[in-house]
Amino acid sequence: MPNAYRKIRIELIRFQNPMKKLLLLIIHIIIFQVSQAQNSSIKDYEQKLAVEKNDSVQMHLLARLAFAYWDSDHYKSRELAEKSLKINEKYNEKHIVSINLNTIGISYWTQGEYDKALEYFLKTVEMCEEDSHYIGMGSAYINIGIIYKAYGQYHKAIKYQEKAIAAHEKIENFDGIIAARSNIGLNYVYLKEYEKALEELKIAEELLIQSNNENNTVAIYIYEYRGQAYDELGDYDKALTNYNKALELSKKLNGVKSMTSNMIHVADVYIKKKQYAKVEGILNEAIEKAEKMNFNSIVQDAYLKKSEFFEKINDKEAALNAYKSYSALKDSIFNTEKSKQIAEMQVKYEADKKEKENLIYKAKSERQTIISATIGLSLTLLLILTAILFKNYSAKRKTNKVLEGQKEELEKKNNKIIASINYAERIQKAALTDVEEIQNIPEHFIFFQPKDIVSGDFYWFYEKDNKIVICAADCTGHGVPGAFMSMLGISFLNRIVSEKNILEPHLILDELHAQVENALRQDKTQNRDGMDISLCVMDLDKNILEFAGAKNSLICIHNDEVTRIKGDKLSVGGRKTKHRSNFTKQVIKIEEEMHFYISSDGFQDQFGGEDGNKFMAKPFRSLLKDIHHHSFDDQKFILESKINSWMKIGNQKQVDDILVIGFKFAPSIKTPEQNTIHKNEYAQID
Repeated sequence: MPNAYRKIRIELIRFQNPMKKLLLLIIHIIIFQVSQAQNSSIKDYEQKLAVEKNDSVQMHLLARLAFAYWDSDHYKSRELAEKSLKINEKYNEKHIVSINLNTIGISYWTQGEYDKALEYFLKTVEMCEEDSHYIGMGSAYINIGIIYKAYGQYHKAIKYQEKAIAAHEKIENFDGIIAARSNIGLNYVYLKEYEKALEELKIAEELLIQSNNENNTVAIYIYEYRGQAYDELGDYDKALTNYNKALELSKKLNGVKSMTSNMIHVADVYIKKKQYAKVEGILNEAIEKAEKMNFNSIVQDAYLKKSEFFEKINDKEAALNAYKSYSALKDSIFNTEKSKQIAEMQVKYEADKKEKENLIYKAKSERQTIISATIGLSLTLLLILTAILFKNYSAKRKTNKVLEGQKEELEKKNNKIIASINYAERIQKAALTDVEEIQNIPEHFIFFQPKDIVSGDFYWFYEKDNKIVICAADCTGHGVPGAFMSMLGISFLNRIVSEKNILEPHLILDELHAQVENALRQDKTQNRDGMDISLCVMDLDKNILEFAGAKNSLICIHNDEVTRIKGDKLSVGGRKTKHRSNFTKQVIKIEEEMHFYISSDGFQDQFGGEDGNKFMAKPFRSLLKDIHHHSFDDQKFILESKINSWMKIGNQKQVDDILVIGFKFAPSIKTPEQNTIHKNEYAQID
């Protein structure tokens, strides 16, 4: 039985109602015939959709039509996928949700909106993992890897491509394996490991030949990526051969995106070989085709290559205009570096222009000087003027010498101060708990972003008697003053827990308060320094979590509900009072998987956004709820991207140290049921 029909049969088995079976069979026959017919087209799908009355069949056709549009009209593709999702609210078919999420992610990727694309691909993985839909899972992993490649995180990109291979191997999906292998090859090109790149691409090509499917889009990328490897190795003839193969196959399959991408590669090789005659025509054709399809990233690359071409032929004004066109399209993720480059080109262009003007002006001035000298300039006046100028020059030279000496002295002192602070940073990092020592927490992340070189926030972990102590602390101030307090806090915590064997959170905070108060002599001085702390103790034997807080809280997320467990309204250290109460302990019984988060106030107090306001605590808790389903590595990445984007939008600098710790506590792990779905229902971005 052919593989595609076998997968339809598996899905039919899931339905016991005869009418539902019949309906699903009709749906699959329609979709399978539409996708496999040699003369099928978007027009065929639209005609079937126009006459179809059954909304369930419409839902499936919309999903397939959205997929058909992804490489030609991403706005239309997204609109159709969203309509399919709307109908699916009635049927709640998970694989339809994951197919459409993946298609929407691709549409955002094509527009260059990588953050939104990544969000949808992660949702696709989450949906597919629930029922072990390996084809969708593998496709989404490939797409996530390509997003990380766009961010320049090539090792992380390879990691996700390897996850994709593992998923596709479970269902022997050669197309998915070949696509992931070719993407790994491209990442090795960017890592300058060209031999590894060629080896991966050779494996991908051999698999393609074995599958008797050499004339598909994956073959285009194998030729293209191999061309890039030879290009980087300096073998331009082999590079050009592979790019032209990719270009020829793209035209045959009417793949506009890959066609225009390879046009840019071919133009680049011609530039390197100094064969300039065809370059401008190729790039203009690529821009025209890409603009018609709204492929902004391709248009950007073509304008950038035009700028390089005009630089090579010494047409600086044309180079600047091309670069301005490129810069206008560039996504904000990459704007900083490229804005610097265009500024440098502007300065260079203006400098060349100014130099020409100065030469003209200088020539005119010299002629005027000669004329003036011949008609009236006397030697006496010239000598007087020379004496005055010499006197002024001597005085200025003396002043400059003094200023240079002062500048050198200030630079020496500044370098000593910076060296001392850098050394303090190394000491502080050494004092912070090594990440390798906290791997007994199964899943966690630490997002730590100091405002200055050294930090007033610190984290601390300790394991003893099958209990794990987790602490997030915010000391008075930041920078060097805050760092001194953090070193005191770490030292005292080590003494309290390790030497005094105190393992209850409220008692740890009571003892820490006493030691800080004593060390800073706060009963005899005006010193008010202290720390706000969230402190948790995970009891792995009893499956309980104990919490005590000094002004700071614990965020708990369970079954998509967020609970804030407040700490006491007391600081560790700080103002001396006569009648101070002790810290209190709160206990949480762990019966199911729960997510916990502790933090300083740096994230929620950061200014940014369009109005320049603080991020605030409630939106911060809402953000944690939205991302807690993701892996902890991805949660950390999203938090980092969110706060840095928040600051950038509001043109704000970081105002305080930022520390967020997230971890999961669960008494057991459940295994999802195994299912499969139709392999042609997912796309991978290129």
